[in-house]
Amino acid sequence: MAIAALAGACAPAIAAPMYRIGGGQPQAIPINGVITVPGTVSTATTIHIFDESTAGQIGLPESVVGTLVVRGTLGQGGSLLVSVTDADEPATLAASERTLYAPGLLSLGGLRLESPLNPGVEDPALRDATTLIAWIGNPSAADPGSITGTISVGRVYALDVPGDLSGIVTATANDPNLDLGQMAIQRVRVGGNLSGTVQATGGTPALNALNEVQPLTQTASINTVIVGPGGTSLLASVPAPKGRWDVATR
Repeated sequence: MAIAALAGACAPAIAAPMYRIGGGQPQAIPINGVITVPGTVSTATTIHIFDESTAGQIGLPESVVGTLVVRGTLGQGGSLLVSVTDADEPATLAASERTLYAPGLLSLGGLRLESPLNPGVEDPALRDATTLIAWIGNPSAADPGSITGTISVGRVYALDVPGDLSGIVTATANDPNLDLGQMAIQRVRVGGNLSGTVQATGGTPALNALNEVQPLTQTASINTVIVGPGGTSLLASVPAPKGRWDVATR
């Protein structure tokens, strides 16, 4: 099997990890794993990340990718949707987080959002304005797929990995609308073991004139984390201190 590895080393491979911005042409992800969004992100912008072997339903993903870095400058009204899905999937936010996607990569090390003016350092504004959809894995591979590093975005809409999640997945933004069931982390499914962390760290408590904490005005919640079958998880691995959360083992 041809495997391309990023973020530290890259071996030539028939199947290569690719990306496209909006409706642009596919481009190979650079060896250093850095994807640069040109200009200013002032509208809803999509970055579609995929293995070229999935184009035209040729096969399941083969690319093992280390940490991906997205560099961009956030403008007023801008947002990013990062979609790690099959090359032929529409890179859009589905009406339901339960929508099934074909996977885009075999494994993913992590994802970090940066400003081009400060490379190597996370950009909180761009991070908070980013939503992630990531379907990872290949059931026919010896390693069915895993997430091993740190993923930090504003919102996780759907994350699906058939193997283990040993990294740290963080959603930093507030719930879009808790009353409508729209949460910072909508759905995460881990087929193997959840030995890492899935966490929602946004949310802001209100303080009154006496500096006393009042009921939350902004929450950051986790809708569903599914582990299994056969996987294990510690409930402490799924914190949402300023919201609510649910973990299911199936």
